[in-house]
This record gives sequence, structure tokens and C-alpha cells, in this order.
Amino acid sequence: MSHRFDGYLDTIGMPAPFRQRVSDICAFYETLLSERLPGGIEDVFVSEYVKEDGTREYESVWLFAGSYRMEAHGFTLKDNFDVAFCPAGTSYMRIEKESYDFSQAQPQSRMSVEVTFASPVDALRGRLRASGANCDHLRVVLAKHLVPGAHSLRGLEGEGASNSHARPSA
Repeated sequence: MSHRFDGYLDTIGMPAPFRQRVSDICAFYETLLSERLPGGIEDVFVSEYVKEDGTREYESVWLFAGSYRMEAHGFTLKDNFDVAFCPAGTSYMRIEKESYDFSQAQPQSRMSVEVTFASPVDALRGRLRASGANCDHLRVVLAKHLVPGAHSLRGLEGEGASNSHARPSA
């Protein structure tokens, strides 16, 4: 993977070793699903939160491509990968936010989103968390990929949101 998500990772202040892990995870999923993802990974979201001592805890990496939802759990320490095909999208979403106006994140902004995917097999669930500037990226990901019926809400993500944090491949 050419560093097309570097702008986003810069925004959230991700350290170099974890950036490389994100790159490796994208490459893994693109290889695994190469027949099904001709356009590659569309968006990446790093689920993270700030602990009481002020340090940032990176939980997982979410990847979005077409009807696929992918998550690398505990990506800083291990390889633990999920893939879900969700052609019906999201059936339920719960948003909790603090010090965030859903417009411009502040350092103290926090957001947590729980989703249930409309899967033909099971009710698949996920949780995405964000702090500070990452709240703005989560808002974009919600609008593009997670809001129930998101495929019909393309205008919701706002100006420049079609992967506004990604840089084109060199």
C-alpha cells in the first residue's frame, strides 16, 4: 500500500511503528480480498480513546470497501482479523458524544459509535471510538459507510469528505 492514508494518520498523531502496521493491515486485506475489491480499501478508521492518565490507546483498525467491513483487533500487538460482507449495510447505530458539536472537533472531543450490521447470517456488531480530531474522521466514516441507509445519504458527509484525509498514491 502506498501511503494514501498518511494525511489521516498525521491528523490523529499516530506514531511511525503503528502507521506501518496500518499499512501492513491494508495490504493484507487487499491481498486477501483482491478478487472482490478491485478498487481497494476506500477508507480506514483507527478506533482509539484517551485513558485517564492522558495517553492514547489504539484499539483496532476498521477498513471499508464496497459492502465489506473489516476490523483488525488489537493491531498494535497481534494479527486478529475480521471480514464481514454486509450488502444490506447497517441496521442499527448508537452514537455517544462529549464536547463535540458534530462539526469541528476540539482536543477534548470524544465519540463512541456502536453499530449492528444487517448481515444475512448473524447480527454482527462493532464499536468505533474517537478522541480529538479523530471525531471529525469518524463523522465522515459514519456518513459514508455506517449510517443505516448510508448509500442514499452521500451528501451528509460534507464538503471534501470523500476520504478527505487520504492522499492519492504516488
